[in-house]
Amino acid sequence: MEAANEGVYESEPAHITGTAGDFSEGGQAAASGVIRVEIGGTGPDGSDLPWEDAKDESLEQQNAWSEWSAEFLPSRSGKFRVVARVTDRAGNSNIIDVGTLEFATSLSFKGAVYVWPNPLSRSSGDVAHFSFATNQAANADVTVSVFDVSGTLVYETTAPADRDRSTNGQTIAWDLRNGSGKEVASGIYVYRLVLRDGQSTARNMGRMLVVR
Repeated sequence: MEAANEGVYESEPAHITGTAGDFSEGGQAAASGVIRVEIGGTGPDGSDLPWEDAKDESLEQQNAWSEWSAEFLPSRSGKFRVVARVTDRAGNSNIIDVGTLEFATSLSFKGAVYVWPNPLSRSSGDVAHFSFATNQAANADVTVSVFDVSGTLVYETTAPADRDRSTNGQTIAWDLRNGSGKEVASGIYVYRLVLRDGQSTARNMGRMLVVR
């Protein structure tokens, strides 16, 4: 079992890989009977990390979990003691040490930021859904701003980045009404999402079309 980098991970996940041979380290979970591999461990403050599922990378002719991988990216900076938990069909679980990995993590959006549906129809009663995920959510707020093509602010709202959902996907809705409660006109609009945690800021922008 190994992580791809022995240095400091700068706002990027550690790519962790393992093979069937790693399972014998725990003594109980045979490779032919493994049904799940998870990544967890402890944070810089000694607190337990939530378990995250690894991905089975075994080929069709191999036993399940003969090869596996995981992307590990914590929500804060520091040194993390990382382990893998291997569970077999009988319910036995083994803990296998991955090592101590160090991360320097700054606030950022994770993956694509997008609005759906797009285009949006006022006559159909469409509601814009701004969907995003972040690499960390503790003490972070997200501001959604919508501008018309002249750059005039049409709508703006700020909400907490949901700590439980933001790393897997969070959505903020807009009913296509401006700050005065009136329906916006048809046309192209620019949206901007700004993520802040008091120390760092991340931004993402895009366009959407509103039709009659």
